[in-house]
Amino acid sequence: MFGDTLHFQPQRMPAKRPTCESDFPAAKAQSYAVAMEIRPVCNLSVATHAANLTKDANAAKADWITHVIAKGLTNLEALFAQDARATFSYGDTPTLADCCLIPQLYNAERWGVDYANHRRIQAIAEATQDMPAFADAHPDTVGPPAP
Repeated sequence: MFGDTLHFQPQRMPAKRPTCESDFPAAKAQSYAVAMEIRPVCNLSVATHAANLTKDANAAKADWITHVIAKGLTNLEALFAQDARATFSYGDTPTLADCCLIPQLYNAERWGVDYANHRRIQAIAEATQDMPAFADAHPDTVGPPAP
């Protein structure tokens, strides 16, 4: 399912491939950090299944999700710090990494994960906040998937 998101987002978002070929692996690594480290294990069906294996499923699900998101955002902050002067995750135009990051920040807020100490992530969120493409793709705008 997330692979569909990765293929859909570039059509809907202003993301583009970095202009320098040597920059592409860094931008791709940032995208994959979200796509493969945070998103799949925070999928509600995965988190619910894991939580149901415990005695207190609701607490376990919240602990699971907040732990994975917090750890993932901390790791992303370190990746983003490598290009500390950039407006977005990599450079001055949004890339796929930004398209992957912003929905996870929605999840972080939804689950009460504090990322206020992540300076680069905060700056990226602010940079995308007024961009129409990001606003149009916001979960509150798009709504849940059709059954």
